[in-house]
Amino acid sequence: MALGIARALLDLLFPPRCVVCGASGADLCGACLGKIRRPPEPRCARCDMSLISGRAARGGLCRECASGARTHALDRMIVAAVYEGTVRAAIHALKYQRKRRAAEPLAGLALAAWRASGLRADVIVPIPLHRSRSRQRGFNQADLLALSLARGARLPIQRDTLGRVRATAAQARLSWGERQRNVAGAFALRPEAAGALSGRTILLIDDVITTGATVQAAASALREARPAAIYALAVAQPLSALSSGPDHEP
Repeated sequence: MALGIARALLDLLFPPRCVVCGASGADLCGACLGKIRRPPEPRCARCDMSLISGRAARGGLCRECASGARTHALDRMIVAAVYEGTVRAAIHALKYQRKRRAAEPLAGLALAAWRASGLRADVIVPIPLHRSRSRQRGFNQADLLALSLARGARLPIQRDTLGRVRATAAQARLSWGERQRNVAGAFALRPEAAGALSGRTILLIDDVITTGATVQAAASALREARPAAIYALAVAQPLSALSSGPDHEP
């Protein structure tokens, strides 16, 4: 309550500006919000990739998920928006311009997608950064998204559940196979967290998913705790990845 009052007073004294276009009045203005696209339908019931160009197999799954070509430590992956325009600019403002207030409207997009899925979770776990990357950036954007999402979804958050035990190369220029190898074994479950997660449904949070390699690697580590289910929720995914198979190179 006190935090909300303080925020309202600050907004009164220093009206927020859109992190994308600079318009006064909101962290993400209505005009910019109106340009955001949801991932195109229909989508795979497991990995959330679009079932276009004849990629559907059976049971609402894409060919890769139905055949087992895509590893599945995750039970379901959910994407809120296409990574372009407004969403891309807002995520860049958060991560690289340190405009932390961008986390709240971005988390709002993720929360809407989560509610629309009809799924339920017991605990939120943000994807951790390696300590070297965290020191360089000064914060973990997934933490900020998870904190805002936890308030909206009224779910507890566990930020010390996973450790990123080795630094990894940036994923942006890597192929699908290279991404899998890059993050394999990069995460480890903290032993003290295992008991608290046993039998619970976990919601993993990240800002951008491309091939899903990072969230799959994180989910593989979490499987040691024997949870009931693991879902991943991301703010955005590039359209090229949403409509491409595992051989795609973004």
